[in-house]
Amino acid sequence: MISRLCRINLSLPLNTATYSTAASNNVIPKTAIVMLNMGGPQTTDQVGDYLHRIMTDRDMIQLPVQSKLGPWIASRRTEEVKKKYMEIGGGSPILKWTNIQGNLLTQALDQMLPESAPHKHYVAFRYVPPFTEDALEQIEKDGVKRAVIFSQYPQYSCATTGSSLNAIADFYRNRQVPSGVKFSMIERWGTHPLLAPSLCGEDTRKTSIVPRQSERGRSHLVHSAQLAFKSSVSRRHIPTRSGRHGGSLYEEVGSSQSSPPRVAVQGGPSAVAAARILMMQSRRTQNKEGNT
Repeated sequence: MISRLCRINLSLPLNTATYSTAASNNVIPKTAIVMLNMGGPQTTDQVGDYLHRIMTDRDMIQLPVQSKLGPWIASRRTEEVKKKYMEIGGGSPILKWTNIQGNLLTQALDQMLPESAPHKHYVAFRYVPPFTEDALEQIEKDGVKRAVIFSQYPQYSCATTGSSLNAIADFYRNRQVPSGVKFSMIERWGTHPLLAPSLCGEDTRKTSIVPRQSERGRSHLVHSAQLAFKSSVSRRHIPTRSGRHGGSLYEEVGSSQSSPPRVAVQGGPSAVAAARILMMQSRRTQNKEGNT
């Protein structure tokens, strides 16, 4: 499986992680759950390197003279992005929550699948420590028998999951793939039949997307996707696959409870347009109800 991953001439600066890629324990793991994600700076000191890696990753964005323009854009944006992270506490919480999710996941797997236990999660971030390379090195040191590469992005995109898979290919480009490790992969799960029920079911009612009785028929399901550059939207498949996920939620909620879903690009014109349309529809509805 690893041999099918490939990359074309990508070079990123590498730093060494200063902490473990997974919760430490004395049990030798049999199965590794490798949790792929973009990651986010834990502190504002990491913002500059984080932006540098994003702006020089040609899977994420392609620029002319990228080796020079990418770092320049990153340096210009660093101070403004630092301010944004200060507004939410000084850093991204994604490492904390990925570790919490990984611990709960492996505990459940140990109970459900004792034949492949013990399970251990490994955080594999693309742009901040712990990096994908650090996770793979730790997996080899731990001597696991199986490694499940688990993308944390529901929809597949070459700018997100694809970039992380290419990082794995880069890692094994000039070194031996461990023969004692069986690799498998979960690269997308946005339309998995169990996802929509888990978001809409009775056991998640407090945080469910299912509208209250008084709001049924007037609720709107807006599926927001990460911002994609217009020149490569079709290459990244984001709108189509986000639409499929939104459609599965709509079917689970029921057409009588919600209006048809809309796909909005986060931070882009589509999100603004969707908000304006929904506001106009809401005003029309309120005016009609006021006149009756």
